[in-house]
Amino acid sequence: MIVKAAHSLIDGVSRAGIRRLIVVGGAGILNVAPDVLLMNSPNFVEEYRPLAAVHLEAYNLYKASNLDWSFVCPAAEIFPGDRTAIFQVGADHLLINEKGESRISAEDYAIAFIDEVEQSKYIHHRMTAAY
Repeated sequence: MIVKAAHSLIDGVSRAGIRRLIVVGGAGILNVAPDVLLMNSPNFVEEYRPLAAVHLEAYNLYKASNLDWSFVCPAAEIFPGDRTAIFQVGADHLLINEKGESRISAEDYAIAFIDEVEQSKYIHHRMTAAY
């Protein structure tokens, strides 16, 4: 379904003459080391691997498109919590804190997403946010 949606979004946005597209993806497609995605690391939860694989396929479709896309990924752990507006933002790589954790509240993830909508700092990149 995610890949089909990606095809539809790329087609529909292109037909409408819109260049900017921002989509939500999964943390599994973020880099954790050179040429190593989180989804291919030993600690990745096996049952999430098929979902991460379709997110990767969709991400590759956006990369191949002529759109000004951003693929916004949460931290490895996203949870309901407080809105603090205090978090790190980065491109392409999983962000971790000094404890080795990659986490963010859904409320702060929403702020990071809206910041990208308004500021367009991560065009043609995966983007992520974490504490």
